[in-house]
Amino acid sequence: MARSHIHKASWLLPDKFAKPMQLVQKAVDQLKTSAGHDFLKFTLDGRLVGDLGEAIAEHLFTIKLHDSQQTGHDGTLERNGAIESVEIKTRRESTNIWFDSEPDHIIAFRLEDGDDRITLVYAGPGSVLRYIRPGAQHGETVQSKAGATIRKFAARQTVSLNQLAEHFKYEDFMKTPSIPFRNLPTVA
Repeated sequence: MARSHIHKASWLLPDKFAKPMQLVQKAVDQLKTSAGHDFLKFTLDGRLVGDLGEAIAEHLFTIKLHDSQQTGHDGTLERNGAIESVEIKTRRESTNIWFDSEPDHIIAFRLEDGDDRITLVYAGPGSVLRYIRPGAQHGETVQSKAGATIRKFAARQTVSLNQLAEHFKYEDFMKTPSIPFRNLPTVA
């Protein structure tokens, strides 16, 4: 088994997300009991986990989420008068992440067991994808509705959380964040 490069520090979910997630977990437990089958897991993944990650990212960092889904990025960061794209990825069970374009910034979280903690796996430049997938061919470059430049890939790129974590130094980021904090996280 490959060595994990994901650091051990995790953050408590902000209260405004932790309490609703406790209710969701309680509902999942009730669904499991009601179904009466051990093989039905009712896992919290997909859209729920992704949306939770985006909301947490906007709460913690000085980014602005889009009002509707846009291909290639979930929000923007305004810096020195420029609009920069931010793609937010959150996983719980799965570790694979797909990218259709290279954003200016990537924020990647892992929602931990118990759903009351989250780990920042990566927060930094989207150009890291060039190192993880050096053969990836870029397609067209377009302007998003929000004004960010989007560099699309010719084909979807798959990377793992561990590959992103190899390029992330948590301690350095916490000293000098490349994506500024709006609210500091509480370390678990």
